[in-house]
Order: sequence, then structure tokens, then C-alpha cells
Amino acid sequence: MDRGTDMPWVARGREIDLSRPVLMGIVNATPDSFSDGGQALDPDDAARRAMRLVADGAGIIDIGAESTRPGAGQVPEDEEARRLFPVLAAVRRAVGVPISIDTRRSGIAARALELGADIVNDVSALEDPGMARVVAESGAGLVVMHGYRGHLAFPSGNPAARCGIGDVVAFLRERVAVACDAGIPRSAIAVDPGFGFGKSNAESAAILRGLAQLRTLGLPIVAALSRKRFLADLPEASAAKDRDEATRVALRMAVAGGASILRVHVAAGFRPPPRPSRLAGAIRA
Repeated sequence: MDRGTDMPWVARGREIDLSRPVLMGIVNATPDSFSDGGQALDPDDAARRAMRLVADGAGIIDIGAESTRPGAGQVPEDEEARRLFPVLAAVRRAVGVPISIDTRRSGIAARALELGADIVNDVSALEDPGMARVVAESGAGLVVMHGYRGHLAFPSGNPAARCGIGDVVAFLRERVAVACDAGIPRSAIAVDPGFGFGKSNAESAAILRGLAQLRTLGLPIVAALSRKRFLADLPEASAAKDRDEATRVALRMAVAGGASILRVHVAAGFRPPPRPSRLAGAIRA
């Protein structure tokens, strides 16, 4: 039987309470991320950013060392490690909340978990054949995302990647099954529809409006909407003065659609609204 989406998300024995939406604060240990590249390359700077995010309300910190912005080049694994591990160690010393590592490589994930990470945020949805084993053996939490298959970042509107919410649900259902077959418990898994990854602005907006269909998986939903370019096309956010205000509008829409984990660059000033009541019964994946 599927677990209900009101149940906690379990990562390395820690239960993350999802009775209200949780903010996942972003720390990018990259020089070229689309929004804040270069601001957290230094471990001390990264630790201060993480502490500020937690003070402002973040319940999870998400650290990445490889940009996935459209057109970004692939970063060699040794370079990802060089950027990531000192930052992770500093952030782990600075904050007590769960830490998520944004990586698609099982070797990076394994070492990060040894250094104190709790969650693997895998934009490739277990494309690395060793990733599921690493997550299962460590007891880590896992985010599987739609949109990245064989490319670092799909260019927006790639015709080969056109999709709607039904395609997203089907893909994530299949990848969740792969994770479970590898021994990862459903209680450890969350799903991310991949806003902006291989999707036109119109497709991302349509997926946001249809997000409630992802509830059929019976798993926590991650809404990684922060500062995404498609937000300017949302009528609901068209009057926003900047992307942070548009992000808040979109995140409220995502919560109404069932999102439990909200990935943000800025936590200050945003109080996630209560989630709506869930479907009466979880539907089998």
C-alpha cells in the first residue's frame, strides 16, 4: 500500500515533518548557476548563507556544485568534488537541519553521505546505475526529478522533450519503481516535476497548474520553482516586480496543488500557506 502524503519524509532515520510545507534553501557551490553563481564557493560564505537560510525559515539545505541551467557544460567529477566537499563540511558544522546534495553521480553522493548529508537530490532520476544502491545502503532520502535524461540541461522547449503532466507522472512512477526495486523505501522518496528542465515556458506553467495529478503517486512533491524564467509568463505573477515575488506566487500555487517541499533561494519573508487536505485515499503507483 502507498504511504499517504501527510506522512513524514524519512532520511537517514530523521523524520522530516511535512504537515506544513518545508522550505529547502539553496546553497550553490558553483561559479555559473543562473541566479547566484559564485556566492557560496568559499566554505565560510556557504556556511553563513546556510545559517541565514535556516534563520529565515528553511528546514532543509540543498547544496549543489554543478550548474543545471540551460546550456551549462558538464563539470568533471573531480571538479564537482573539489567544489562540493569543503562547502558541505562547513555547512554541516554550521546547521543542524537535514542537508540535501544535488548531484547525479553515485560517487559524489556516497562521499557526501559520509560527510553528513541526509538526502540525495538526483536530477537524473537514478540514471547513474550505482546511485540507487548508494541511497538504499545509506538510508538517505531521495528526490527523483523529471526532465534530465542524458543531458546536463535540456534547452527550454526542446521538441524531443515536450511533455505534459501525464508524461511527468508516468515517468516518475517508473523511476520510483526502480528506486523501490533497489531497496529504497517509499518513505524515503520525494518527486520533483522538473520545472524548466526540457520544458517550454507554457509546459512548465501547465504542469504547475496540473500539479495535483502528482498526488496520485502518494509521495511528497518538491516544487523547485525559485526564480525560474517561465514565471514571468504566468498571469498570476505578471505584475511581480522581480522573480522572488513571482516565486512566492508560484509556490503558493504549488502548495495548493499538493507540494510539500519548496526549494528557494530566499527564505526570508515567505510563510508557506497550509497544505490542503489530501486525497481521501492514496492510489497505487
